[in-house]
Amino acid sequence: MNYEDYDVSSYKPEAPTGFKKIVRYFGNQVSRLLLVASLLIIVTHPFFKSSLSSTFLPITLLSVVILVFLAGFTSSKYKWVMFVDAGASAVGFVVFSYQAILAYNDGSTNYAFFLINLVISILFLFAFYFGVKTIKGWMVNDFKNDEK
Repeated sequence: MNYEDYDVSSYKPEAPTGFKKIVRYFGNQVSRLLLVASLLIIVTHPFFKSSLSSTFLPITLLSVVILVFLAGFTSSKYKWVMFVDAGASAVGFVVFSYQAILAYNDGSTNYAFFLINLVISILFLFAFYFGVKTIKGWMVNDFKNDEK
């Protein structure tokens, strides 16, 4: 018998009995969005250093390290991390949206600087949205018990 004889298309793994399944948990999406935003920040920062003051470099590096830490630490086991994720996402959205608006209003600024700030702010907005949805799910006790 070889592997082609097995039909695995209908296989659905189940959680062990006694565990609660979180119906509205979007921590994985929040984690991925924070990672992508961090990567965009660190990759594009050198290209726009003429548009930023030199004091932004340490702040940028520290914020990227914090965001990557939060992305890596995000788990359904630690609910407080999702609150911090949502807060960091809200701050990131405000900062990068503000930079995008300033770049758009300033005629001499590079158009790409505006676009990259806009994309990063949208990533933070989605991370904030999914973080809040997860928190809401926890607050209304939106759990499904597998023992029913």
